[in-house]
Amino acid sequence: MYLASKSPQRKHLLEALGVDFEIVVPDYDEVDRPGASPVELVERHSLGKARSATRGLEPLPSGRSVLGVDTMVVMEGKTAVGKAEDETEAAEYLRKLSGKIHHVYSGLTLIWSGRGGEGGAAGSGEEADESGVHHERTGHSVTEVRFSRISEKEIER
Repeated sequence: MYLASKSPQRKHLLEALGVDFEIVVPDYDEVDRPGASPVELVERHSLGKARSATRGLEPLPSGRSVLGVDTMVVMEGKTAVGKAEDETEAAEYLRKLSGKIHHVYSGLTLIWSGRGGEGGAAGSGEEADESGVHHERTGHSVTEVRFSRISEKEIER
């Protein structure tokens, strides 16, 4: 599998799961469309990342897949936090989330070539041929997260 991400957390997660993968950093600009819902955004961005990485791998080897992922944290209907630039910003995020409920939206896209239609892992039912037909499947999940109150001492650690 190819992971279309430069996220250390995603890399660590796949390693912990024992997945054999290579990282391909996508050339994709995450521009949020005004008025789009969190679901639309994470699905759109995961698809954009996966397609970008796939273009860099043409032709995509049969039996290999590309995984694109995007995550958004939403609290009170608004994007709550992004990627922290430094420890100061990370501490601000923890203060903001402390004692509150937020939702984590994750978009996932899998692209593959070769066999694997409806009876396979997932997909459109088309088979890849010499023309390089790819199968795509995009979806999302939403997780509600409840933070306990975090003390300043805990945030500093």
